[in-house]
Amino acid sequence: MNEWCKYAQNFFKKCILPYWKLIALVIIFVAIRIATIEHNATPLGGGIAYIEIGKFLFSHGTVGMWEIARPIGLPIILGSFWKIGINPYAAGEVTAVIVSMALLVLVHFFSEEIRPRTGIIASTILAATGVFFSNSALPITDIISTFFAVLSLFLIYRAKANHQYFIAGSVIALGFMFHFPQGLLLVVGMIAVAIKFFYEPTLFKYGKSKQKLGERVVTAIERMFSIGGGFFLITVPYLVCNYYFYHNAFLPFIQGVAVVKLYPILYQNGPLFYFITVLKADPIFVLALLPIGLLWKKEWRTKGLFILITAIVLVGGYFTYQVHKEARYVLVFLPYIAMLSAFGIVYILEYFKLPQLLFFGLFFIIGFMVTVGLVVNALHDTDSKFFYDFNSHFNKAPVSVDR
Repeated sequence: MNEWCKYAQNFFKKCILPYWKLIALVIIFVAIRIATIEHNATPLGGGIAYIEIGKFLFSHGTVGMWEIARPIGLPIILGSFWKIGINPYAAGEVTAVIVSMALLVLVHFFSEEIRPRTGIIASTILAATGVFFSNSALPITDIISTFFAVLSLFLIYRAKANHQYFIAGSVIALGFMFHFPQGLLLVVGMIAVAIKFFYEPTLFKYGKSKQKLGERVVTAIERMFSIGGGFFLITVPYLVCNYYFYHNAFLPFIQGVAVVKLYPILYQNGPLFYFITVLKADPIFVLALLPIGLLWKKEWRTKGLFILITAIVLVGGYFTYQVHKEARYVLVFLPYIAMLSAFGIVYILEYFKLPQLLFFGLFFIIGFMVTVGLVVNALHDTDSKFFYDFNSHFNKAPVSVDR
């Protein structure tokens, strides 16, 4: 009995006490999410589509439907729930909540790796953002794919051996199988390797001698190939299946590009749409610009900061370039912005020598008062112009389904 008590005490001291803030945040997030999940009870079209595709897969085409343009990651999960007799939509909601929790934890540790004392702030900002909270219990691809994308960058940031880069590439592929645009993380990962190349001038080989420049170049190339190998290990079988069934390995991507160009009257927004959407979600995100403005200081020119900026520029730039724009697509690059915002907040606190508790006090008092209504009702204002335009347009528009 005494041994078990000692084990429990050691576990508490090493695993619970150091992360009590993060644990409290996750518990509060889940409690509020469960309490408000009934507000999102109306099935969304996207979730239903993925369920029907999952049914098609697991019934060998006897029920459900098939859409070429959609990735198969989420249908496999939802279809497996349906196959074993569990309500796929409810199971998808539970899965989304679990992945959202994992994403908050991941953002915490990633931020801490780059700059100490920022993790809990980054996770808190992300958890309290209306667009994240409202979508955190929906069976859609955005948050799940984003979790894999952030995880891949975290693994690349920490990786030292080629097999670790290989695993990171496989994680990128998993995100890609849930949301095709997450394949951009393959490019971000390659650039991250190049960034690390310039920040690791004293690499050691076998723990004895420093690598020369030529050896370092070879090492960087090996890392890039390792990332690519992990990525293609998962994606090549998918491409082969595409070629077998469609006689075109890239048909889902071609169809996807065509689909996002449909109904531009509903989704065509200006080039500043996502910038405005992020600031509307939480004005505190403007502080993400502060670390970028501090790049002239040597201590701020870290590899982690450059990797995050690269992810925002490439991923955010892609969605900004697309005519089809939706507020939920912000989720794909919102964690990176949350981390940059946390860096800016910590800089302000350190510059003015203010306690971190002050931030949380002001954040919860002001932020909660401003966003609580949006968090609960953002997706359910049926009188809003967007829902009126959407429903009235699709009531008249022809609908075609690929089977």
